[in-house]
Amino acid sequence: MKRLVGALDRPAAARFAAACAERVLAFFEAAHPEDDRPRTAIEVARAGAPVAVARAAASAAHAAARAAADAVADPPAGAITAVRAVWAARAAGHAAASLHVATHAAAAAHYAARAAADPAERRWQWERLQRVVGSCQRSTVGVTSAKGAGISRA
Repeated sequence: MKRLVGALDRPAAARFAAACAERVLAFFEAAHPEDDRPRTAIEVARAGAPVAVARAAASAAHAAARAAADAVADPPAGAITAVRAVWAARAAGHAAASLHVATHAAAAAHYAARAAADPAERRWQWERLQRVVGSCQRSTVGVTSAKGAGISRA
């Protein structure tokens, strides 16, 4: 996945990462409904905000993840749900960070998959990423090289 994410430009990587993070955002919002930092980070990633704004949003989402992790330090019965909230916030932080460094999108996908705890999530991410890469490659001159690289255009 990291190799394919590396083929994307930063805005495309950020949009992919935002899509991954948004799919698990509900885990965070259910546990911390008053904290909008992860949602803001996803919105910033989708908007293609300037790097300074993206960095601030990423830092804020990661701070939300740390705060959520502190709440898990003394695990209640619903610890798994609480940990999923942490991973969802991390996914959102990496989505915004993708506007600065595209490979953060792979980390966003990783944390989103951990939060989802469902193999179907990884399959969705992989299929989505292949479509995004294929779309980016079709918009450039080197489209024919995609077949040689084994990239499916699903």
